[in-house]
Amino acid sequence: MCGEYSFAQGLPIIKRVCTDGVNITISWSQNFDSCNGIKKIVLLGKPNPGSPFQRIDSFKKGVEYLHKSAYNTWKTGSYSIEYQVDCGTIKTMRSSPLGIDISPPAKIVIDSISVVGGKTILGWQKNKATDFKAYIIYYEDASGIHPFDTVKGVDSTYFYDKTLVKDPTKKAVSLTIAALDSCNNVSEISEAHTTIFLDRTFDVCKREAYLSWSTYKGWTPAFYEIFVQEPGGVFKYKNKVDGATTIAAIKMVQTGNYNFKVKAISSGGGIKSASNEVTIPLSINLGLSCNITGVSFNNHSDAHIISYYVSNPSIVKYVKIEAATDSNKLKEIAKVMLINSVNKYSYTKSGIDKSKVYYYRIVGYDDCDNPVCSSAITSIIVTKCIINKNKENEVNWNSYMGIRGGIKSYAVYRSIFPGDTNAWQRILETSPTATNYLDTDTTIDFKNDGVCYRIEATKNDNDTLSLPSVISSYSCCIGAPKLLAPNAFITNGFTSVFKPKYLYIDTTSGTLEIYSRWGERIFSTNKIYEGWDGKDNTGKRQEQGVYLYMLRYYGYDKNEYFLHGLVHLID
Repeated sequence: MCGEYSFAQGLPIIKRVCTDGVNITISWSQNFDSCNGIKKIVLLGKPNPGSPFQRIDSFKKGVEYLHKSAYNTWKTGSYSIEYQVDCGTIKTMRSSPLGIDISPPAKIVIDSISVVGGKTILGWQKNKATDFKAYIIYYEDASGIHPFDTVKGVDSTYFYDKTLVKDPTKKAVSLTIAALDSCNNVSEISEAHTTIFLDRTFDVCKREAYLSWSTYKGWTPAFYEIFVQEPGGVFKYKNKVDGATTIAAIKMVQTGNYNFKVKAISSGGGIKSASNEVTIPLSINLGLSCNITGVSFNNHSDAHIISYYVSNPSIVKYVKIEAATDSNKLKEIAKVMLINSVNKYSYTKSGIDKSKVYYYRIVGYDDCDNPVCSSAITSIIVTKCIINKNKENEVNWNSYMGIRGGIKSYAVYRSIFPGDTNAWQRILETSPTATNYLDTDTTIDFKNDGVCYRIEATKNDNDTLSLPSVISSYSCCIGAPKLLAPNAFITNGFTSVFKPKYLYIDTTSGTLEIYSRWGERIFSTNKIYEGWDGKDNTGKRQEQGVYLYMLRYYGYDKNEYFLHGLVHLID
């Protein structure tokens, strides 16, 4: 059955009434209830507000009707659709009337226009109209405003000119926009926004870039931000100028390609517009080269030795040595004046953290304090040793970076007594890609200082400039502290002192305390390696019997430990 509720749900709806100035097109949605029994569709209308509705036409199906040559007579009129539905009985359902839509959508507000990837991108605020078909994109030039593309979807808020109709890397581009509704009514065209066109000149000798750009048009910039991409880097903010200024000079330090771009910033900073990017190739070919020939630890791993070579010290007045634990954050640590006839130099950097990888670079400067050569970034090799869960020594190191001809091999050295150069034993030569070694040798005599390792990197034979080899820091595998205390000692016998046996323990710290069976402390010392000889702190020999000892000690792992137990003193 079709009750009243079903009919209410199934009322036809006039979607739009459009005109081309001659004909009128009426469109409706075929929205009916589950009876699905439309017998007839009747189009009704009245030519003006004061006249009654009259029958225009009828048909059995359809969702659109062309009222030919009706605009002049019906321009102020309205239309309605009537369904005659069979739900057991014939019932009539009529839509609400709707007049001709000749009202254009609201004017679009443009946010900004920018250049991204060498192409123009236009952004705007979303159209809030319920009747929407598309956005029309126009370009503006001296001859006028020209439509050249459309963007569908009311939620769209940007246009990216992939076809490059106008090239923003050649000159400034002006774009604007209008909204189009379902009756093809076009909104008022928005005021055009114009890209920033950035141009440049430069002075190679002064190493200065001179930027100039066109004013952003669309809103008044509060200021312009300048961004610079140095050779091998990323774009970074450099500085800013006020909104009335359209020139800037930028100093260039390194040799290579510099890229620049400018951004206009609106008042309040909420909207930005980016210019095209420009490149300045800064290269001075004087046949100069600055090279780091090796970065090595000294024997005690408490200093780095940086060796370097300058091809023409008569032109290079001095070098700046740069270093950091982050290869992207190198900073000057030394300035070294060169001697005309000397090509090879070395510099020692002390006060380093031997557990960290340091990166180095040298930059050569001429008499005008201009950089004329720069080395590759070179790293130190840091060795790290850990004891894995299988009680094996696992040795790891970082790849040696920056050597001219590459690495021929890595050699692993082992020592029981670190610091003694005569004690280092070469145990393995491995490939130039290796960065780890597992020492499973169970014949090693593990001493208190543990087993230590260091790496030697050897250059390839075809590299005639670099040092033959460099060495890494050394690293020792220190196990967990171990301490064993005897349960008895004979004051006049072979074991005349109660002295615990220890491994991986710092014997220069900690305490040993002895208590009688009544809880009286009779002896204490902070020289745990000397033990207890059966006397109290006054030198009086104690009686035979059972005593309580309490040991506090520190391992080489810097942790504090405690041990207590009973020991039998025997005369």
